[in-house]
Amino acid sequence: MANSGGRRVFGGGGDGGGVSSSSQHVEPFFISGSSSSFLGSSSMVSFEDVCGGGKRPVRPFFCTYDQEENGDDDYDEFLHQPEKKRRLTIEQVQFLEKSFETDNKLEPERKVQLAKELGLQPRQVAIWFQNRRARWKTKQMEKDFDTLQASFNSLKSDYEGLLKEKDMLKDEVYIFRFTLSVASIWLFS
Repeated sequence: MANSGGRRVFGGGGDGGGVSSSSQHVEPFFISGSSSSFLGSSSMVSFEDVCGGGKRPVRPFFCTYDQEENGDDDYDEFLHQPEKKRRLTIEQVQFLEKSFETDNKLEPERKVQLAKELGLQPRQVAIWFQNRRARWKTKQMEKDFDTLQASFNSLKSDYEGLLKEKDMLKDEVYIFRFTLSVASIWLFS
């Protein structure tokens, strides 16, 4: 921390200084470790406006949303009212299920039409269809897996049966060769 002409400066000084305990207002802040090209007023961040040294009204550096003056009362009400999760009725779900069976893709016009018919927001209809497609895809993958598993088991059983049949045929060929060799020895002796 350095004192230059009655002004306190915080930053890259070598004295290890930091925060001032005096009641004087904070002036510029030198960027620590900056190159010489950043010297001068362009290398400082001024906190005068925040701390009351400037011409603007005094306000804290950090303030909550409620402390700010934004003049938007509707926005204030929106922030303080948590949106409730809306559950669909059984009839709405059944209607959406029938619509999903017809076509699981949702075009914008259809989404608006369904929302009007059911008394929902179009976004709710879109999210329901998205979630339903995800569940449908999972169930479809399970069905496909079961089909492939059954096919694999059948093929494996067929393969094992063919291996046994091959071994039996090999044994028969061995027996026939042995019989033939014994018969040829007997005939030619």
